[in-house]
Amino acid sequence: MQQRRRGFSLLEVMFAASILLLGLSAIAGVFATASNSFAHQRDVAGATTVAEAFLEQVVILPASSPLLDVGAHTPRHFTRDGRPTEEGSSTSVFTMTWTVVLNQPVSGMKRVNVNVAWTHEKAHSVDFFTFRE
Repeated sequence: MQQRRRGFSLLEVMFAASILLLGLSAIAGVFATASNSFAHQRDVAGATTVAEAFLEQVVILPASSPLLDVGAHTPRHFTRDGRPTEEGSSTSVFTMTWTVVLNQPVSGMKRVNVNVAWTHEKAHSVDFFTFRE
C-alpha cells in the first residue's frame, strides 16, 4: 500500500505567498490613497473655514474700514485650525489674501475676492467672493 504525502510542496507555498503579497500590496496602496485624500480634505476644510470667517467679518465691517479699501491687501497667515500666526512661523499653514475691486455695473458696490492657499505636496487654494456696499 502507498503512503499519502501530507503538507504542501515548495511550489504551492511560493504560489500562495505571492498571491498573499499581491493582495497586501494592493491594500497598502488603498490605505495610502485614502490617507492622502483625507489630508487634502482636511486642508480644504481648514482653508474654507479661514475664508468664511473673514467673509463674516467683512459683512459687519463699516464701509470706511481699511480692510475694504480698493486694491490688494497684505497677506495674513493661519495655523491648520484657523488661528492667526506670523509669516514664516513653523505652525503657519494657510496664507489668506484678499482684493477689493469696485463693481462697475452697480455704483458703490465692491467685490471682495478672498484666496486661501497652502502647500501639501503641491500648491492648492480655495477662492470665495462677496459683494459689499
